[in-house]
Amino acid sequence: MPSFCNSTLSSSPDRDECMYWSSFSERPFACGDRMQVYKGKLNGKGPRGGDFSVVKIFQDRPGGKERCEAELRKSRRAFEMSALFALSAGHRPPRLQFAQLQMAPVDQVSLLNKLMSTKRKPASGEWILLEEIVHEHHSLQRFVNKFGETGSGRSGSRFKPECNMFAKELIEAFVHFSFHVSNGEEVVCGLEGGVDELGRVKLKTPIIHSRDRRYGETDLGPDGVQLVMQHHTCSSHCRRLVSLSRASSTPSLLTPSSSSSSLGTCDVTCLPRQMPTAPYDPDLLLPRSGLSTRCPSHPFLSANAWEDLRWCAPPMDITPPSPGEFPNEAYFLFKLELDKPVPNEPPPSYSQAMDQEHIISSCHYLPPYSRSWR
Repeated sequence: MPSFCNSTLSSSPDRDECMYWSSFSERPFACGDRMQVYKGKLNGKGPRGGDFSVVKIFQDRPGGKERCEAELRKSRRAFEMSALFALSAGHRPPRLQFAQLQMAPVDQVSLLNKLMSTKRKPASGEWILLEEIVHEHHSLQRFVNKFGETGSGRSGSRFKPECNMFAKELIEAFVHFSFHVSNGEEVVCGLEGGVDELGRVKLKTPIIHSRDRRYGETDLGPDGVQLVMQHHTCSSHCRRLVSLSRASSTPSLLTPSSSSSSLGTCDVTCLPRQMPTAPYDPDLLLPRSGLSTRCPSHPFLSANAWEDLRWCAPPMDITPPSPGEFPNEAYFLFKLELDKPVPNEPPPSYSQAMDQEHIISSCHYLPPYSRSWR
């Protein structure tokens, strides 16, 4: 029986482990370099059931499962990095968020679509992408392109210019952070989205360049990583990050999802060292740090890692952990963030912080202390 509506089968699970099927329009409302974009609606029993969404199909040929899985890897990786970025910057709730992305196979293709559409038509059985709406399409802004160059792109935001300036600096700092936190293995770019009245930024699925080219056809590999960092200019938000000149020698705090190795043990080829444009003076930014510039005699913190704590540690005296107290450096830095004092409240002890299971269980970017990748 002919259908008069495009629809999909059940999708992959979202961050809440909910699955939906989508109905979407006969014609795309926008076309990019790689994707045709349709208006869609999520159907299902989850909390997002009934919400409008964006349905994306590949422009050149029917999408395969592997192409869509590469897009999902980018989305999940960007979400993890943004969560760690929010912790390091003290943003609660996060000011930078990425849209949820799911994939689903096409079930039925509209008869009107077959008869009237002049563009590439969706095919029954092909895999497509369902993306959460981040902003009104006419108000989308391109903050950073795939080469790391900054610019406003399509700019129709109705909000104050200072909100957009804050968002621009925040996103540039996130690009810097993604390079640092992956130990020079990856960098997030191709950032496009919108800014709300409170200055919060919601972004579409980005582009990620990696040394092993694991993020699909837009991943330009080591050349892409180096090109983005050559175009990067540090903003005031970068000043709490480790300088680019030492980032390549710092143990990684975030390992690739497919890796079975423990945190901080990946062997990487370092990028050419590059000095940041922001001043590097930890004592100026953290005058009450009290940390020694020399590495204590401890089997698990390297000299560079201990020096990095002067850059990202909270303004309080920190005693080096005893052997065996923390399994790796990433968790030690994470605990420093949990112990950062809140105004008018005494700082929690390590044991109290350990009791905050809802915080630890939500940290998908720390594999030893979270659920497995979805």
